[in-house]
Amino acid sequence: MGFSVNDFLGLPELTQYSVLTHGINLDEICIDCVSVLDYPAENWARKNELVLTTAASNPGKLDAFRDFVRDVVNSGASVLVITFENDMSVHIPESVIKDMEDAGVPLIVIPWKYRFSEIVEAVLDNVRYKGRRTVQNLEDFQKDLQLWVDKERLINDTKLTLLNDFIWSLATGDWSSWDTMLYRARLFGFDIALPYVCIAGRPGPAAGNRLSYDDGRSGWIMRHTARLLEAILMAANAGNSKVMVSFREDVLVMYLDVSRNGTESSVHRLLDRIDKDLGAAFPKIRFTWGISEISGAKTDFRQYYLNAKLALDICDNEKWPSRRNTYRDTSLYKVLLALSNNPDVAGMVWGVLGKLVQYEDEKGLGLIETYRAYMQNDYNVSRTAKEMHLHRQSLIYRLNKIMELTDCNLRNSEHRFLLELCTRLYMSFRFPHNGNA
Repeated sequence: MGFSVNDFLGLPELTQYSVLTHGINLDEICIDCVSVLDYPAENWARKNELVLTTAASNPGKLDAFRDFVRDVVNSGASVLVITFENDMSVHIPESVIKDMEDAGVPLIVIPWKYRFSEIVEAVLDNVRYKGRRTVQNLEDFQKDLQLWVDKERLINDTKLTLLNDFIWSLATGDWSSWDTMLYRARLFGFDIALPYVCIAGRPGPAAGNRLSYDDGRSGWIMRHTARLLEAILMAANAGNSKVMVSFREDVLVMYLDVSRNGTESSVHRLLDRIDKDLGAAFPKIRFTWGISEISGAKTDFRQYYLNAKLALDICDNEKWPSRRNTYRDTSLYKVLLALSNNPDVAGMVWGVLGKLVQYEDEKGLGLIETYRAYMQNDYNVSRTAKEMHLHRQSLIYRLNKIMELTDCNLRNSEHRFLLELCTRLYMSFRFPHNGNA
């Protein structure tokens, strides 16, 4: 704190005084400046000022004195110091003292013998000295605070690095003792004896955007690590889940504890929350996700990572019809890949979808994307319309147009299977118009 009223009363230049007000903590009232005033004070007194005056030298001017005190109090002055010419015992009305007590402004009387000039000089010297000390103390505090912040940041960064390395060791199988890994996991607050699912993610452009990464996708992840962690941990907390997160190269790796809710829907709910948060923060970015198998047995962390990464790599293909892929779906991909190498299959795909693709090229209506969404929503019109932000009748019009152009009846299960197979093949491998793969 700066120069207080109590400091003022302790000045060696001031050995006699009388404090007329009571119940005011003189240590908590700061003095920033000093002035000598006579009434009327009006607007001359300043905030946090020590006001010296002989205003009460004539006790007969009671009304004027009351006005003077009121002006001093209203100005925000710290203290009023009065001196009398002959006697310190001149009566000041109790009502005036009570008003100053209520306002929290001390009223002090000093002998006439003290020179105002010496008091003013002593106060200013101490205000400047205390001010320098306060500034220095503030600077020292700021330096100490910065050191503490740097220390905490270093500690947190070190913890994050150690956790990142630990999770990556799990993912790559780069460890020799399971007991040591169990112990290290407990230090971070995790129990790796529980079942986990592995989720691998990678950033990419949102629909309709083309992005260039000056430092690659891995650089983008490193620049936004804090925001990514925040979104993931908030999503996990909202679902009452525990998750381990690591960043390596261009891949974000998560291990989600599924000991309490080991369903695929719980994984998708977590990713829904993450996508919503990150979509708001980075509207031009969308993550693609690969999801390992889910099992109640002991987790094979390395194999689960490899399986999630495989699912991610397939999903990250711009031709894949979804931004999420499970390891279970990779079997389907292998079947589609084998079929795509058969020229007769390529001809069949073009025979079913040829008119549809040509119509889409001419009209730009997005019918293939419409059917993909229809498949993804288990052929449910209402859910598909909601996902695509379409009126129900608009979606039905598109589905009727698809049936017209493909000669496939969507109410016939065999036709629907054929159209789904051709759509998946076309979207995954984009057969050219001549029907050759």
